[in-house]
Amino acid sequence: MKIPLNFINEANTERRIQVDIKLPTGSTWLGYEGGVNVASSTALDQHYQVTLKPKQSLQDVLAIRLPVASGTHSVQITVNDVTNPTYSKRLEQFEARFLVRDINSRFALIKQTIESWQAKGPNNVKIKNANAKLSLIQTYLNTGNNEMAVYEAGNLARILSDMQPETNLEPVASRYEADELLRALQIKWYLARNGQTPLP
Repeated sequence: MKIPLNFINEANTERRIQVDIKLPTGSTWLGYEGGVNVASSTALDQHYQVTLKPKQSLQDVLAIRLPVASGTHSVQITVNDVTNPTYSKRLEQFEARFLVRDINSRFALIKQTIESWQAKGPNNVKIKNANAKLSLIQTYLNTGNNEMAVYEAGNLARILSDMQPETNLEPVASRYEADELLRALQIKWYLARNGQTPLP
């Protein structure tokens, strides 16, 4: 997850800004500047400082890996002016909330939607294909074959995409859920192989 931050120094003097981040349990801090400048950390309290020149504006991006557990997770961010070493002045404080669905809940949501299509719609070949892909994904998840689960989730997303212009079943939301399921499965596969490139 990426959270953008904007800093503006309207003063004629240099300012030192400190950003304090409180992460939800189970998350990983990937860094600021989009996560390119620090090693990842599982510590829930993170801090960094930036120096703003007079009249300078700066855009930053915080990179965070959210917990895998389902639920609403919040990231609390406090921005302080620490130019004066004897005291700090709070400039801003806010909370960003993110709804996280685990793989099982995403899978169940897509399955429920596709089953409702079968109940109220014609026996469409593409609906049957989507159902078949769901069954394959479930089988591969149960057997721990993450690579094939990713492959079939990609096929499911393609089928739902193909259905968009030709049906009144509104598959757009399900296509979005399929994309999110695919992303979650890709992350699961990546973590299962410890970030190593898969064999050809």
